[in-house]
Amino acid sequence: PPHGYQTLITPNPTPDPVKVSDNILENSHIQVKVTAQGDLHIRDLTTHEEYTGIHQIWRNEEQGDSYNAAPVQGTAPEQAVFHHAQIVYQGPLKGCLALSYAFPNIKMPLTTFVSLDAGTSQLTFETHFTNTTPNHKIQVFFSTTSPLQEVTAEGHFSPVNRTYDPNYHIQDHMPSAKQTELPVQSGAIQRFIGFQNQTLFTEGLTEYEVEDNVLKLTLHRGFDMLSKNDTGVRGSHAGPPLETPEGQCLHRTFTCRYAWQPGFEISSAFHQADWFYGALYGFDRTQESASKPPVTEKSFFSWENSQIHSTAIIPKDNRWHLRLVNPTQDPQKMTMPSFSTNSLKEIDLNEATCAILKTPQVEIPAYQIQTLEIQVK
Repeated sequence: PPHGYQTLITPNPTPDPVKVSDNILENSHIQVKVTAQGDLHIRDLTTHEEYTGIHQIWRNEEQGDSYNAAPVQGTAPEQAVFHHAQIVYQGPLKGCLALSYAFPNIKMPLTTFVSLDAGTSQLTFETHFTNTTPNHKIQVFFSTTSPLQEVTAEGHFSPVNRTYDPNYHIQDHMPSAKQTELPVQSGAIQRFIGFQNQTLFTEGLTEYEVEDNVLKLTLHRGFDMLSKNDTGVRGSHAGPPLETPEGQCLHRTFTCRYAWQPGFEISSAFHQADWFYGALYGFDRTQESASKPPVTEKSFFSWENSQIHSTAIIPKDNRWHLRLVNPTQDPQKMTMPSFSTNSLKEIDLNEATCAILKTPQVEIPAYQIQTLEIQVK
């Protein structure tokens, strides 16, 4: 349970095993097939919806700085060529294939480990490469069935809806006029982004881009200046023109972790992001006497409304700070019955008291966060 622990017993044989072949991962939720081009053809076995063009790796030449990405006009993007797939785990709890790629014009092999666990439709990726080339951007493409006009990304405090013109291509408008900056088709992600009935989860990969019917996840972008006045996308400096050669990340080894899942629903995306990031559990490994039944699980903090999620729990001597978020479009109420009525406070992000709660009932407005201070005896 959240903010608690659970004791486990040896499970029965996996009821939903993962089946693995040379180019297929499958459980009762999804079937994943690696095509001859190295991208994925995925079939949702629950809804029978099919997804094609999933996970293509591309790179393009870059002339931007630390502030702005900027493609080089007249250069074509380059797709990584698929070489082979190799079975890493054969199931039944976990299936994994190692996919090997290389770009035709640079010496920089890449390996992506694509994994499927039993009992879930979430497909995880881990892409490894050592960067050997300056001034380029590496992205993973996820195709959609029609031009991509809207996405929903997790922000710092709530989901954010953003709209785009899928027919806009920034290179067609370069160079920008002096003292102006061209619009961009990119945005920020915290942990997940939803787009055309797909959900993408990322771990530390915080930039996406939209173009035509593709969502692009940025794995790396190299630059060597803090600010340049000749990027082509911004007609002046954005900061001091300082050299930043470390921004190229040359000879640095990258491990990029992200996940994909069919469908998108905001509340479910929060739960699935927790699943992707992993949960911490404590296990009671002591033997219990026959007269005393074993403790199976305990949650130190609990509430009855599943629409409210916790984002942090911070110990503070004899009190705890519990940060909550309501990701829905409606106000949500919750009750914490395990605490006395004088032990709860609402505090702000500076830990100043906003209100002393007279009852254990809390109401969080739509798309808002709230922090509670809980006295611990």
